[in-house]
Amino acid sequence: MNLIDDKVYMSTSGGLMILEAADVSSAGLQFTNVDGLGTTDITEVIKDASGAKWISGFGRLIRYENGLFEPRLFIDQNNNLLRLHCLADDGNSIWVGSEIGLVLYSKIIDGGQIQDSYTLFGNLNPSPDVYDILIDSNTIWLATSSGLAMADKSNPLQLKAPSFWTTYDLGTFAELANDTITRVEKFEGSIYIGTQRGMYRLERSVTDTFIVLPIGQTSAFTDLKVENDSLFFYSSVAFGVIKDSAAVMLSTTGLPSPPATGTGTGSFRWFNVSDVDIYQNSGGTYQIYPFTGTPGNDVTDLTVNAQGVITAGFNFNEAGKYTNGQWSAIDLNRQSTVITLDPSGNAWIGTFGEGLWLNGDNLMVNYDENNTSMIGNNDGPAGPAFIVIADMVIDGNVLYAACFRALNIYPVAFVNLNNINNPSSWDSLGLSDGISNERVTSIDARGQNVAIGTEGIGLYWCDLNVSPGDSSRDVCLLMTESNSFLISDAVRDVVFSPDGELWVATNFGISRYDLGIERFVDVTLPPGIGPDIRVMEFDSRGNLWAGAANGLVRFDAAGAETETFNSFNSGLVSDNVRKIHYDDFTGKTYIATDAGISVISSTIGTPTSELKSVVPFPNPFVIDSPDDLLEFNYAGSGVLNIYSAAGELVRELKIGQRWDGRNQRGEKVVSGVYLFVIADDEGNSGRGKILLIRR
Repeated sequence: MNLIDDKVYMSTSGGLMILEAADVSSAGLQFTNVDGLGTTDITEVIKDASGAKWISGFGRLIRYENGLFEPRLFIDQNNNLLRLHCLADDGNSIWVGSEIGLVLYSKIIDGGQIQDSYTLFGNLNPSPDVYDILIDSNTIWLATSSGLAMADKSNPLQLKAPSFWTTYDLGTFAELANDTITRVEKFEGSIYIGTQRGMYRLERSVTDTFIVLPIGQTSAFTDLKVENDSLFFYSSVAFGVIKDSAAVMLSTTGLPSPPATGTGTGSFRWFNVSDVDIYQNSGGTYQIYPFTGTPGNDVTDLTVNAQGVITAGFNFNEAGKYTNGQWSAIDLNRQSTVITLDPSGNAWIGTFGEGLWLNGDNLMVNYDENNTSMIGNNDGPAGPAFIVIADMVIDGNVLYAACFRALNIYPVAFVNLNNINNPSSWDSLGLSDGISNERVTSIDARGQNVAIGTEGIGLYWCDLNVSPGDSSRDVCLLMTESNSFLISDAVRDVVFSPDGELWVATNFGISRYDLGIERFVDVTLPPGIGPDIRVMEFDSRGNLWAGAANGLVRFDAAGAETETFNSFNSGLVSDNVRKIHYDDFTGKTYIATDAGISVISSTIGTPTSELKSVVPFPNPFVIDSPDDLLEFNYAGSGVLNIYSAAGELVRELKIGQRWDGRNQRGEKVVSGVYLFVIADDEGNSGRGKILLIRR
């Protein structure tokens, strides 16, 4: 936390929060990668002499001024994003502490660029983490993972020489209990450092020595901060202030544990406690501040209802709901695994060990082995009651839940939602239906068709009558590499397209079932994506979104174009994609990752299902380069024909395909007025005009 211009800037692993220093009743301003940060993992904010704010985070240095964020990528020689720990302003430059050393960033060269980097500091281990930087006139001090370093910074080129640095570590200063220096600060003419094993004052005389402050050398210090005429310290066991070179402990009564960092506003203080909670004492006693963002960053799944309410699951943090700008916790006893909506807009939450929860307005109901046909396994202390929901889907009014390693080898439970509270209405798919493997990973359903992915033997495709107890349902067929040309038997996800075509994501790519030849065909992935594809989602126009550990790709409905998204070329907060949710109501695509939630807004505005309301984007269609493309805001599938003003066919496209201003022969068309006719799969149509301007 830093106090800048009477505002508290909170750097968090979930983004940036800015509060009016004395306002404890509102959520203030919250910024994530969606708002232009480019990352949610923020480590520090400082203000330079010109008034601009500079923000460090994972892979980015961000300039913030007049409400605009200008991120700059920071990558190593292998093109991996670098974690930036800290910043120090130095006139025309910014010193940046990173996970591989020190970086000098020029604000003025070519509008801002890296000027130099430094990885060798005396006898310290090469390329240490630089956790804190102190500028004291012409001297620069570094708190690193290998010790303390200092040098004259007047000539930055000299800093490249290791011998130019004076260093302090456990090897040469036995009084230090640890080499990991987390903070360095100057107070009343002395240098103070916080370490993983105590706080020290450096006595610089004939012989440099460190004086340990009597706070305990078992305490890990998380922050040192000079405010007004006091030096505040924060550690794992105490919070206090330095007075007359001595440590004075301050009260933390009412806090669950000592604060890790904080800032004072004059009348009261803000604290970060236990990593995730924020407290303030404006009323004289410490109270939790409720507006702290998502319950976690490692997102397992999410969904959005018609009112824009987000329900999300988080690794180790169960689940939460985002309503009217505020997150609230959903109390579960287990980690959530998968989330989906029913026709009423209620959220169904699958868990790791506790079956299903139904969550809605004033509604919280658990469904497990006692009131359903679901069965668990013996991995947990609850035995067969330990129900792990691997995946879930609601098709029409039928809910299907895939239970991983069901003891009775009936891993798929299903029920009509109209009879959800009648245990006898539940049924299961398993051994008698031809399913002989209980290690299910995924499930999707469309009408009579149910696809069930497994961990290592392929997938089952069932054509069934979903009435519970109906013995006439067909046997489920096992489809594998050997009998159906599936690209791999290790299935991560299965999904039916809007027109009923089955797509399968595996550890070795994507397969699509071609009904014409009755076998799977491989889908070509763009460079840099996969081959391990973890999740897929179709949007309303038939475009396929696929996520992997190294990014996201969108295939257009016609299969002619792909577009990739990663943390380098977009606002994707992390390349590690966990789940994808397409919001039919807004056209936005939500991406759940291990570092937060990213949102890709629709480029066509709000989609419409009314053919007569379809409009092209943009219109006029100005073509300056091959990157300029025209698309339409129709939410369904169908065919689009573009005609000249004379009524001649110029181009035929599928909905979801974008027009590049060329005819059927690939030739550029001239500027002018063109007509479009859009028809859905049932033969209904809409039409309009396009003004094309070619430059």
